[in-house]
Amino acid sequence: MNYIQSRVLPFSIDQPFSVTVEEIDAPRKDPMANPFSSASWLFPGLGCRYVGMGNDLIGQYEVANELIAVAESLVGYDLAEVCLTGSGRKHVPARQEAQVIYILDCAYAAVLSTHDCRPQIAAGHSLGSLAAAWACGAYDFTTGLQLVTHVEELMEELIDGQGLTMGVIIGLDDDAVRTQLAIHPEVYRANWNSPLQHVVAGPVAAVDNILASATAQGAKQAKRFPSERAMHTPYVNEVAARFRERLETVSWSEPQVPLADIHDASVLRTAAEIREFLGEFLAQPVHWQATIEALGQQSNHHFVEVGPGNLLSSMLPFIDRTAAICTASEILDQKAKR
Repeated sequence: MNYIQSRVLPFSIDQPFSVTVEEIDAPRKDPMANPFSSASWLFPGLGCRYVGMGNDLIGQYEVANELIAVAESLVGYDLAEVCLTGSGRKHVPARQEAQVIYILDCAYAAVLSTHDCRPQIAAGHSLGSLAAAWACGAYDFTTGLQLVTHVEELMEELIDGQGLTMGVIIGLDDDAVRTQLAIHPEVYRANWNSPLQHVVAGPVAAVDNILASATAQGAKQAKRFPSERAMHTPYVNEVAARFRERLETVSWSEPQVPLADIHDASVLRTAAEIREFLGEFLAQPVHWQATIEALGQQSNHHFVEVGPGNLLSSMLPFIDRTAAICTASEILDQKAKR
């Protein structure tokens, strides 16, 4: 199918997603009625999956259906079967989980783009950065899906089965976590999510010791993730190095929207900067709190979570009390009721 001639999609599957200068400068129908029409777009990564994710999207919008159909031809399974069937925290392979989150993140972005919603800047939490880079226009949809798959292939080859894991600590401040990490130098802080939420990663026994100590110190929650990986730490340096080689083969486009670097909260405005960031981010810690604080200055503290659920939305009030946030599902529900 010729996706441009069909006029179904606001972009071509085999071309980078983009918002043109003319679209950005075009007058909005009612900007005061939709303050989220130009906001910071936040793309969730691993951890946002749940049974029923995408139920308001899959089969509901032709623009999403077209995108999902292309993705299914590449991954070889039924997205609705993975996302909508089962109960509870249904287990799916890590590769499949990463793929479906990327696909849904992009599908939500595509649908939002048809509803007068445009990003001022984008950021992805962990692997959500690959969907965010697509939304910025750095590469085409299928390239992003191939990159997600390649990350998972590298993780399976180099990391899985090495006795690593990750865990979250909620309710302890920065100093308390630093003290624990000093006792267990083989464990790293992988994510600074909010002032009182931290993710640590490293060998299973050492992570378990830190989580137990955190509980004893009064943490509201300290639990291990069902993961065999220590993402965003030096343990995945080889993965990052091999991924950089893959990035050299990508056909890059200059982004139409800037991307936030989730390691140092800087603003990336060129394809070269985005490529460098993606080549490093797997082994670098995620400074999500600092990223959100910087993004607030870019978009008047308005945020849209572009993906399934509200994982990132639930963190935001603990970082920026002035922030206004809406999920993609909430925006689409409001549009449907008008």
